[in-house]
Parts: sequence; structure tokens; C-alpha cells
Amino acid sequence: MRPVESLACLIVCLAATPAAAQTGSFNIPAGRLSDALIALGQQAGLTIGASEPGLATVRSRAVRGRMPAQAALSRLLAGTGYGFTFVGPRTVRITRAAPRPPRRTPPPPAPPPPPSLVPPAGPEAEIIVTGSKQGVALDRFAGTAHLVDLDPTDVGRFGMRGSEAVLSRLPMLASTNLGTGRNKIFIRGVADSSFNGPSQAIVGQYLGDVRLTFNAPDPDLQLYDIRRVEVLEGPQDTLYGTGALGGVLRVVPNAPDPSHAAASLSGGVMATAHGNPGGDLSGTINLPLVPGRLTLRAVGYAAVEGGYIDDAGRNLRDVNRTDIYGGRAALLWTPGDDWQIELTGLAQFIAARDGQYAERGLPPLTRRSSLAQPFENDYQLGALTLRKRMRSIELISTTSVVRHDLETEFDATDPVAGAPPQLFAEDVALTLFSNETRVSRPNSDGAGWVLGFTLLHNIGEVHRRIGPPTAMLPIGSARNETTEGAVFGQASIPINDRLTATLGGRLSVAGSLGQVLDTDEDVGEPARTDFQVSPTAALSWRAGDDMLVYTRYQKGFRVGGLAVGADQRIHRAATNCKRRSPSAFPWPSAMPSCSRSACAIRNWGWMRRTTARRSRSR
Repeated sequence: MRPVESLACLIVCLAATPAAAQTGSFNIPAGRLSDALIALGQQAGLTIGASEPGLATVRSRAVRGRMPAQAALSRLLAGTGYGFTFVGPRTVRITRAAPRPPRRTPPPPAPPPPPSLVPPAGPEAEIIVTGSKQGVALDRFAGTAHLVDLDPTDVGRFGMRGSEAVLSRLPMLASTNLGTGRNKIFIRGVADSSFNGPSQAIVGQYLGDVRLTFNAPDPDLQLYDIRRVEVLEGPQDTLYGTGALGGVLRVVPNAPDPSHAAASLSGGVMATAHGNPGGDLSGTINLPLVPGRLTLRAVGYAAVEGGYIDDAGRNLRDVNRTDIYGGRAALLWTPGDDWQIELTGLAQFIAARDGQYAERGLPPLTRRSSLAQPFENDYQLGALTLRKRMRSIELISTTSVVRHDLETEFDATDPVAGAPPQLFAEDVALTLFSNETRVSRPNSDGAGWVLGFTLLHNIGEVHRRIGPPTAMLPIGSARNETTEGAVFGQASIPINDRLTATLGGRLSVAGSLGQVLDTDEDVGEPARTDFQVSPTAALSWRAGDDMLVYTRYQKGFRVGGLAVGADQRIHRAATNCKRRSPSAFPWPSAMPSCSRSACAIRNWGWMRRTTARRSRSR
């Protein structure tokens, strides 16, 4: 919790039978007092309220062991300058402790030495890697994790930049730079190609615990009202499954806060060198609808990125303007007995008026084309998350559905004087259903465990057309389906105070089915099934308070895809054409400039299997 979010905070945690003298088991690490009070309230089943603005700036000591809730509160607040009062059977109010009256003592025989200019160091707050699914502290995580924390002041600087803001701050991340909403992200150089296709992505992307993509480009969610971005270098298949060869990128939003109502508004303008200006506007609201029970948090935004590419062929300037607008809402219900039910909805729409590329041999930031090449990325998500705290055990179940539509157009006109305009269009419709249910015993010292299962079903339809803009004909359309189920588990076992061993594994079964569309021919529907085991093992040694030495092994893979393309006759017709655009054209040959008769050939269809890729890290 950030200091700004801690002002006048009210931390709400409900239980079935809380009481001041009830004995419970507590495991609260040292850190921010505001965070520690949240953890204590959850573990003791108390409603803890406070109106003091400085809770997030005060450090508290660790509290571990079995004891009454009142004793745990006394230990936690000792030396912090705060006290507590029970105002109900399960309601506690945090107050500032009254200052002690000064003791009257005789003056010392000699003046004391001047106070030190350096204040004594307090206990440092632990940074928890939530992507570990075991609540492991960063300094005890046997892997490579990168965390980018964002506070409300970062909205103006990084909000409308989306994934680009994270890429600019973490050097191990790379992007294909095809434009907003059409990029692929790579971690530590593990990559396949810059083209998007039916194969699963190399990097797993998540919004909290919700899976965002399967075989789609980066949705480029804007970073408004986001608390943190976590990047775990891969492979991460044991905990995240197929598609995490390169690693995992998690965007963690701010959760609904039942303590108080709040709202914020931000906006900005942006100057683009050699182009048009841009800007953004966003608003966030946090509203407790039923105090302590039902809370709504929502954010809406709109942004414009000014164009900076000139088109000499159409005599137009700054053609690649991009408009982005969207929003996100989360409704949190805490019915009691340590249950939390959260319903999340998200929608974002990206519309680029033209392609983001220039050509050699022309002035800088200039190209020559006959037709506009717009792009649209429409992303919609709905998710339901259930959480249950049972003493030291935590249950989390997340179910989500994603609808992702991509529309792209390319100028396929033959670069010969007087050639008629030709347009190539590709429409991709993706639907992703996913569920993950897991139980875990979080432990910041790294001695926790997690056990769970996942289910996934992805449907992708690709429709392609080519020809004159007013008389385009279908080519190479296809439908691919992937169904995947997996069970996984991982446990970290302390050998002694400094040495910890980690063992885990994942068993995955994935089936893929491909189908040729836009043809009356009796084409077979090839299918494949993959069985894979993704083990992991690690040994970590805490050599000192600020040093962790570890060795780690993990095996990963991704599901082999089924690609559908045009038959050899269309392929030969396409090879006689010259390529115009460096963008991601789906054929391995040149960008086609076909005659109407050539394009009229029906796609009989051919199938090829893409192999599963594996990766190991040590």
C-alpha cells in the first residue's frame, strides 16, 4: 500500500467468529505498518480502522506464532507511536498513543554530545513477488524477477505509454516495434519471429491472476490505476504453463479499497517531433457501495498519439495517428467468513489510421503508398475471482473470458506506374476461456507451497481477402482451436535457516484442431495432442542479509500450432509480386499484386504443423 492510499485508511477483514481473546496463528513480516495491519486483520478476522495519515511511513516489527489477537496487536504496535482500542467485539480502532509526560530530572553535569545527523535505520519493508504464487519476498526468490512500482504521480508520465513504459525501464524486454497494439514482446532474447500467427506466444501476459492472451499480440493495456508491473524471466512453465518460455509479464492493478471513497482526474498534452501533438485524459473512482461489504473501483481513459509519418504517394502528412480509449472496473464483495469475490470487466480499443513504417530512399519518416493501411485492436475481458483465507492457507480461483479482434489492411499495389490499387486485408477473431484454481501456503521466507489446476480453450479465426478495394476475394481463411488442461505443484522446503530446496512440476495435456474455411472442398481437419511434463528444481542459500545464491532448473515448452495457408497455385502467383510493406504479412513469399483471375483461384488449403519449442534455464 502506498502512502497516498494509506491516508485516512480503514482496513476491513471479516470473519465468522472473531474476538479479542481468540487465539490464532500469525505470520506477519516486518514492513509498513499499514500493510501489517491488513495482514493482521485478515489473519485474526478483525475490522481494523484508522484515520491517521502516517501509517504507511511507519515500520513495524514481525509478529509470528500463536497468541490472542490482542497480544498480536500489542506486539505489532510496540514502538510505533500508535495504540489500539476495541470498540466492538470484532472492531478495532488505531489511535496515536498519547505522548509521555516529560520526566523531571536534575540537569546533567555536562552537555550531551550533539545528535547524529544520520537517523538510525529502521526495518525495511519486504518486497513480495506476487507472481511467485507463494508470496515469496524478493530477496528470497530463487529466480530473476523485475518489479516496476507505479504510484499516482506516474499516471501522467507512463499511463498512455502502455507496454512501452515498461520496455523503456527494463532492458531485458524487447518488442517488434510494429506499432501500438500490434507488437510481440520478448524477454531475455527468447523469440520466434515478429509475425503473429496461430502459434502460442513466447511470453505469458496477465492482469493480476487473469490470463490476457494465448496466440495474440500484446494488447498493450494502458497503465492507468496500475500498482505494479512484474516481469519473471523464464521459463516459468511449472507455475504458468505453456507459453511462458521467455517468461511472464504481470500487470497488477490497484484493488478496490473499502476504507473510503476517492476520485482522481489526470490529463496531459504531448508534443511529437516532426508530427502532430497528442494527449490523454483519465479518471479513477473508488466507491464503497456498502461499507465493509461492497466496493467499486473504476478507471476510464482516452489518449491520442499524434502521427509523424508522411506519405509521398498520397501527398499526406502525419498519417499514422493512433487513438486509444478504454476502461476497467472491479466490484469487490466481502460476504464474510474471509471470502472475497471480485468481478472485473475491461475494454480497450486501439485504432491506428495508417501503418507505422518508412521506406529507404525517401526523406526521413516518409514512405510512398497508394492506399491507407489502418489497424484496429479491440480487446474485451470479463473475469470472476474467488479468494478464501483459511488461517495460513489461501484459496484463489480465477475464471475469465477474452474477446480479441484484430483488423489489418496492407497496400498490395504493384509498385509500377499506372498499376491498379490492390488491398490485402486480414481479420482475426480470438476467443479465450481460462480458469486457474489453486491453494497455497504463502511464506515470505520462501518456505511455502502451491498446488492447483488450470483449464484453457482458445478459438482463433483468420479471414483474409485480397484484390481491388471494392471487389476483394477471400483467400487462406482458417479456424484453429486449442484445449489445454494441467495440474501443477511446487514446494519450497527449508533445510536449515539459510538453505532452501524447491521442487515442483506440471503435467499438461493440450489438443489442437485446424480447419480450412472459405472452401467447398472436402479438406481434412488435422489434429494433434501434446503431453508434456515441466519439472523445476532449485536450491537457494542465503549467504547474508543482502545476498542470495541459488541454482535453478526448469523445463518449458509451448503447444505446437496448426497453420493454414493458400495452396501452391496461389503461392506461385504470389511469388511473382514484389513486397511493399515491412509489416507482418502472413505469407512467407512477397506481398502479392495478383490479377483478378489469379486471385479467383479458390484456396484448396494446405496444412503444416509447427513444432513445439522447448527451453531450459540454469
